[in-house]
Amino acid sequence: MAALSLQRSRTALGAAFRRTARYKGGAVTIFVIARKLAILVYRMLRYGHDYVDIGEAQYEARFRLRRIDTLHHNAKSLGYRVVPISNAT
Repeated sequence: MAALSLQRSRTALGAAFRRTARYKGGAVTIFVIARKLAILVYRMLRYGHDYVDIGEAQYEARFRLRRIDTLHHNAKSLGYRVVPISNAT
């Protein structure tokens, strides 16, 4: 129920829910986000870690950078180089 409530939340977990739902569907998404929540709760109880929400925009920015890094790495392993459109003339 907690994972399902994140569907419309404007938090990093809400953004993760929506991103996962686009590719995996509803049932898998709820399972994935429930697992994320369980890990966060375990870390808070076991190690005393605080949960600090980075927000939806920051989550999306980090995800975008991770995708770009992966794209560069994959292109390099194939012998190519990725050039942003703004620099490609």
